[in-house]
Amino acid sequence: LIEGDIHFSAGSMTEAIPAFEAAFERARVLEVALRLHRAQLRAGRAAEAERTGEDWLRENADDVGMRMYLAEFALAQGRNEAAEALYREVIDIQADNALALNNLAWVAGQLNRPDAVDLAERALALAPGNPAILDTLGMLLLERGEQERGLANLKQAVDGAPQLPALRLNLARAYLKLERGPDARSQLEEVLKLVPEGSPAHQEARTLMGQIR
Repeated sequence: LIEGDIHFSAGSMTEAIPAFEAAFERARVLEVALRLHRAQLRAGRAAEAERTGEDWLRENADDVGMRMYLAEFALAQGRNEAAEALYREVIDIQADNALALNNLAWVAGQLNRPDAVDLAERALALAPGNPAILDTLGMLLLERGEQERGLANLKQAVDGAPQLPALRLNLARAYLKLERGPDARSQLEEVLKLVPEGSPAHQEARTLMGQIR
């Protein structure tokens, strides 16, 4: 495993993959399976990576870790329906998994599923005051037309984690949607203080600033 990590860090997937495969033969544990999957992807061997994930889930039917990992990977690729299916499998196994519920709520919102808000509310009930969940719920409520409730959740999210620019950006988007320019500007100015110039968050804040009337 250490040998594979060294090769992976050096960018040598042709050497990392055999090392991870050898480690996996000795210890079929999730930590090694995930490393092997990442190395296969980095090497452009997507079909092999897919088989690694499928084989693991076939051997470990109730595993949550691989499903969460694969769901995040699917989201990064824009495969929302695949991510949704995986998150719903996680919830079937662990009904009280607040992170999975929150992520499922977000992707369900992207897919216009009718249970998106309910999923976010379930997540919040399991983790009261969690800024990420409050943010998800707030955005979903706004999309559903419940502006005051949505805004209240977004403000509470920022209050709980004022150093996270993503939360302030979402609050700014909400203020823009409600045509509250000064409030949006205030949040965007805070974002510009928090992030380095030229970063994606900095660019997004500048773009939103240009939409204020």
